[in-house]
Amino acid sequence: MSETRSAATGECDEDYDFVVLGAGAGGMTAALVSSIEGMRTLLIEKSDRIGGTTARSSGTVWIADNPELRRLGITNDAALARTYLDKLTGDRADTSLLEAFLVSGSRMLEYLEQQADIRFRIYQHAPDYRQEFAGAAQGGRPLEPLPFDGRTLGENFERVGWPLRELMLFGGMMVTRGEAAQLVRFATSWTSCVLGARLLLRYAADRLRFRRGTRLVLGNALAALLYSKLLERRVPIWFEAKTTRLIVDQGRVVGLVVESNGESVRLRARRGVVMAGGGFPANPALRNRYLPKPVA
Repeated sequence: MSETRSAATGECDEDYDFVVLGAGAGGMTAALVSSIEGMRTLLIEKSDRIGGTTARSSGTVWIADNPELRRLGITNDAALARTYLDKLTGDRADTSLLEAFLVSGSRMLEYLEQQADIRFRIYQHAPDYRQEFAGAAQGGRPLEPLPFDGRTLGENFERVGWPLRELMLFGGMMVTRGEAAQLVRFATSWTSCVLGARLLLRYAADRLRFRRGTRLVLGNALAALLYSKLLERRVPIWFEAKTTRLIVDQGRVVGLVVESNGESVRLRARRGVVMAGGGFPANPALRNRYLPKPVA
């Protein structure tokens, strides 16, 4: 992608307040918040599906001092998490970014819950990886998306990217990590047998209408939930659209040029452009250009 520096900002085909590039969790959240805050928003996705890496992941977010912890009466986690991250990163991180993450992460969850009814489930027994560092927690900071019923998307369900095959049973039935742990005990546990029967019956019914199960969990559930919220708010999404240029005027990004449906479209973005396309770590040239040396 290149930048075009131009003062001719009036020569645009369409006007938006806010344009977001990339329909993963980050991009869809940005587009959703923009819409909630009253801005005319456009979401652009280069593939024909939403979800990106999020749809293929576990969907777990690591947020210290989150609302679920506070509901459990734990009110000192922010200070402990700050100590943990300081020990974990040493002198290799921008402390202002760490502070912003600690402060904004919890606020983000509160905002999404209050404004869009998006909630997560806490992992109380998922320890931080480096338990030898001061401030490490035994659990509570990782949060998992709640299951989502893909049937509510109707024909738009096909727009949700598939999860990894390793996260599905029988080629299309998703289960959480907790459910998987239960199911391996089906031979000795009546509860596990009931769970397995319920999941299999739902999956069998789904396969009569869909190519895979519609009971979505993990990152697939998060992607589908965010997508459903964008559909409810009628936020336009351009699929199979490629952004080729950013338009910069007096040092500020004011628009972009997009290839969509075989045409080159010039868009104005009055309030800004969010680049949430992902894929950066997989590009050796970008890593070498922007990351601190030595680059892994």
